[in-house]
Amino acid sequence: MTRKRSFKFSEEEENFETKRKEFKKEQSYTLTPHSKSKWTNLVVKFPDGKEISNKFAYQTLCDVIENVGPENVVRLGIRQSGTDLVSKTEDDFYQQHKISGGWLVLTHSSTDAKKAHLEEISKRLKLNLKVTKK
Repeated sequence: MTRKRSFKFSEEEENFETKRKEFKKEQSYTLTPHSKSKWTNLVVKFPDGKEISNKFAYQTLCDVIENVGPENVVRLGIRQSGTDLVSKTEDDFYQQHKISGGWLVLTHSSTDAKKAHLEEISKRLKLNLKVTKK
């Protein structure tokens, strides 16, 4: 038969044990999720009344460049992130979208940057386009 024994920690051992338990506790951090900004799109109005507005800003940019003529935009020499906005050569780093004639449009930019590019194209080609964010 075995006897039940009661073990009692000395004060020093008890302090050591509580420190050990506190050390084992993991700190948890709560990161508050950021809220996404409101979804934006571009609306481009031509002087003749034609309006281009797509679900995504990059589609609007591509459609406007296609209507204006990619050849005309290339002559302006507009660059984004060290790459031509419109070119025939594919960039291996930045995202580009194909438009008619084998042209590629660099779409790796914010909606505000796309709006600025469209306004610059309008100003330099004297197109009088009205570009707004929706």
